[in-house]
Amino acid sequence: MPLLEVDNLSVRYGSIKAITDVSFHVEQGEIVAIVGPNGVGKSTALNALSGIIESNGGLITSGEVRFEGHNITGFKTHELVQQGISLVPEGRRIFPRMTVIENLEMGAFTIKDKSIVNNEIQRMLDLFPLLKDRTLQQAGTLSTGEQQMLALGRSLIIQPKLLLADEPSLGLSPNFVDMIFEKLVEINSEGTSILLVEQNARMALEACHRGYVFEMGKISFDGKKDSLVNDERVQKSYLGK
Repeated sequence: MPLLEVDNLSVRYGSIKAITDVSFHVEQGEIVAIVGPNGVGKSTALNALSGIIESNGGLITSGEVRFEGHNITGFKTHELVQQGISLVPEGRRIFPRMTVIENLEMGAFTIKDKSIVNNEIQRMLDLFPLLKDRTLQQAGTLSTGEQQMLALGRSLIIQPKLLLADEPSLGLSPNFVDMIFEKLVEINSEGTSILLVEQNARMALEACHRGYVFEMGKISFDGKKDSLVNDERVQKSYLGK
């Protein structure tokens, strides 16, 4: 049984169909990438899975989302967190006037034991050493790359079973892009499954086990990493070959 199953999911914004009858899945231990150009429904799919689609003006009109075999279609974000699903949102969405530590504490709102929270914060600082010397610094003063690390750390505090990462390389310098993808692979190697939405198809396909290509609100083709990288259509459209 897959960890996450999405069957024939359709979402619209008003009269506009954003995605139509989209189906995909994530197995335990996988990194699965959703790639494609802007405006084809990649982030819409992730928003529908993370409980924020309605707050963005969208509506799930059909389909079903299952996590560990249970129907979670339309669950609110806090309910999904309790199930073990965590989101790294597009644009990072850190709390700019809070310190690094306070941002990490916000990610631990479901953990009641303070000692566990402290241990998890230390684990995140070990995972992202660049944040160690900035724990009392306001998050809004960090570089964009450091802010992305903070957003990733905040989402990992609860030790999620599934991490949803929406455009983690957006707006980052090449060095930080490499660093973030290295961390995603490391996080996955420690047992966290990852569903990754990313415009940078090359980096996403290098990091993933399998991938789906979105075009015009539908999945145009999918496959294992090697088959996608070697596909002439993917090479021509997304890899610049």
